[in-house]
Amino acid sequence: MGDLHQSTILAESNSLQISKCSCCSRYNLNYRNLFVDFSKKEFRLFQKMLESLKPLNYTVSHPEGLKAVIGNAKSNYHMAFTATEVQHILIKINQALILESAFDLLSGNDSQL
Repeated sequence: MGDLHQSTILAESNSLQISKCSCCSRYNLNYRNLFVDFSKKEFRLFQKMLESLKPLNYTVSHPEGLKAVIGNAKSNYHMAFTATEVQHILIKINQALILESAFDLLSGNDSQL
């Protein structure tokens, strides 16, 4: 039988779910048809990358509107988001980190927000 991961949902909406696995401490971000798995450091870097986007970064034309493309040079995979999507994701990331911090406080663990 395969490993069973136990994830706690930290934030969600109709199109987005952020959870954290209790056994491997990895964060999972599910947005529409996109699934991304992060370490704590990678999750914070993703948050900072989204926070750093400026209006001039939204240059890719798409039926949903102009999108900013993010990714890294070492990967062939990139993500594109509208400014509205970025704001929605950032709100949910912040909610997830606050809830995680509250869980840590209640359990007596040091939170490293």
